[in-house]
Amino acid sequence: MARDAADPLAHSRDYFHVPDNLIYLDSNFLGQLPKRTVERMHRTLHEERGGMQIKGWTACDWINAPARIGAKIACLIGARPDEVICTDSTSINLFKTLAAALTLNPGCRVILSTRDNFPTDLFSTLHRD
Repeated sequence: MARDAADPLAHSRDYFHVPDNLIYLDSNFLGQLPKRTVERMHRTLHEERGGMQIKGWTACDWINAPARIGAKIACLIGARPDEVICTDSTSINLFKTLAAALTLNPGCRVILSTRDNFPTDLFSTLHRD
């Protein structure tokens, strides 16, 4: 308990929705929900998306979000702000690429993959009607 009280990062727990008496060591995309995220999503959905509709793309600068977020990531990875862009996940981009390839080749009915490929990448290669 004394070590916890002396921990300079102990206050960080208050930034997240964490049930009492829970030690959560999973750091993947299902980590603890930040409290600010809930507030920001509410504002985005109700005020910006719900209130402004399509005007939000420019009024809220959604249109430049990929470059703006990429610039923040750039400083973490040693890149220049204009060298990084934040887009969909690799799996989503793979799906978009495969869908475009199928559109360009309407006679193509099969896309091959390996069984040990990432599960969502395999899902992207499933049949399309």
